[in-house]
Amino acid sequence: MSKIVGQTIAVQLKKILKHLRGYFSQCKAEDAGGLAPAKDDNEAMRKIDRKGLGFFKLNSYIRLVLAAAVILLTACRSGAGTPAGGADTAGVPAKTRTSRVAVLTYFDNPVLMNTYEGFKSALAEQGYVEGENITYDFYNAHEDKDVLAEYAAKIAGGKYDLLSSLGTAPSVALVKAVDQKYGDRKELAPPLVFQAVTDPVKSGVIASEQKPGVNVTGTSDFAPVNLQIGLLYQLVPALKPYHADSDASGDSDATGDTKAFEPSDIQVAVIHSESEPNAAYEAEIALNLLRNDNVSAVDMTLKDGESYTKQLEKLPLDVGAVYLATDNQIQIQIREVADMLIKANLPSVCADDFMVQNGGLATYTIDYNDLGRRGGEIAARLLGGGRAYSEPVVHLSEFKFYYNSDTATLLGIEIPEGLLGISTELTASTDAATGISETAAEAGTAGAGTVSTVNTGDTADTADTADTADAPGGDYTYAAAATDTTALVIVDPGSNP
Repeated sequence: MSKIVGQTIAVQLKKILKHLRGYFSQCKAEDAGGLAPAKDDNEAMRKIDRKGLGFFKLNSYIRLVLAAAVILLTACRSGAGTPAGGADTAGVPAKTRTSRVAVLTYFDNPVLMNTYEGFKSALAEQGYVEGENITYDFYNAHEDKDVLAEYAAKIAGGKYDLLSSLGTAPSVALVKAVDQKYGDRKELAPPLVFQAVTDPVKSGVIASEQKPGVNVTGTSDFAPVNLQIGLLYQLVPALKPYHADSDASGDSDATGDTKAFEPSDIQVAVIHSESEPNAAYEAEIALNLLRNDNVSAVDMTLKDGESYTKQLEKLPLDVGAVYLATDNQIQIQIREVADMLIKANLPSVCADDFMVQNGGLATYTIDYNDLGRRGGEIAARLLGGGRAYSEPVVHLSEFKFYYNSDTATLLGIEIPEGLLGISTELTASTDAATGISETAAEAGTAGAGTVSTVNTGDTADTADTADTADAPGGDYTYAAAATDTTALVIVDPGSNP
């Protein structure tokens, strides 16, 4: 009887060793730092075949089986610890070891850098403190698509505990690189938290916002396009939105007779680049909203590789206002684009505050630092053993109103007091530590919230201000130590429309 049991265990041990050898080979192929194959695994198998029970005592077989099982469970470190691509710290609690995080961005975008700072702050509040138990490797492609792809591949092949990407282009590149590295074994890859991706489904980053991929989730900065188009109507009264099915079919004259609706004689140009699918989607929404309101609108798609300002010189003569979608390519050239629009006397409502800071007129948008914090909270849960597929994509539902007072002055546009929610001129003294200050004037209408200003001048280490004199808005910074006048005004709309 004992001989039969021993032979059975020998067969099972042989199978276990065979599987172990396969797992070792897989680890080696993935360059995951797995354990090296035992030198004598083949010899052990030969001995088992040759001598069966007579070679080992029964309890020896049991010990070998248990040892093999332990090795099998720890060899590739793909269980509760770090994935195969991660740092070699399996079994060590996340907060008591150093976690490695790789972050990828396409270019120096202050809005996304603000998101990144919020990301790190939230992680620090969860116990992941930079320089103590977490490190960040930051990769900036500096507007080079080839470098972006190269960095994405390097990150996917590195030993990281968590990956993160800032914006749509880096997220698409990183997801592609991870797919190429891990194929259908994405559960072995480190989790990826994308940040500020306008539409992660349409861009191909994930298949579903409610049920993201095996190892991918993150945050979206999808713009409140309806609020932004409504803002355009408020700032440009010449635009006359009208719904054919509304109760009022037109205005009444002095005799009480109803006048037929007369459409505006100007139209809105909705602008985006050809290489940003998310921007194209936002532009489509804006066009539909405008046309549903019987406001004439034209789609202006800018071609890459050509000067955007040169292309904008071809705007139809009857364009009287502009909507700029969330678009990395336009953000890169926003100073030149905004300057050209101001010279053409065209007010622009933008999708984000970075564009407004650099010469656009106004926007309703999210707080990108807060968006980054939400991404950091997700990252902390994933580093603690959570799974990306159980983390739906996060959207923010609170928005702020921003306008550039320099641009408004140059365009001769007076911001309505009802929109601002204040009835006195803003005065502020800049906080040297943050560049953000609270005004003495409080909201004049219920729900208008706190009004604050963000410094738009040069930072303290830039003494010369001549280089910003020609561009409304000056330098954009969330951490300025300057005392010159402010141009960008932020209003928390509260219950305002």
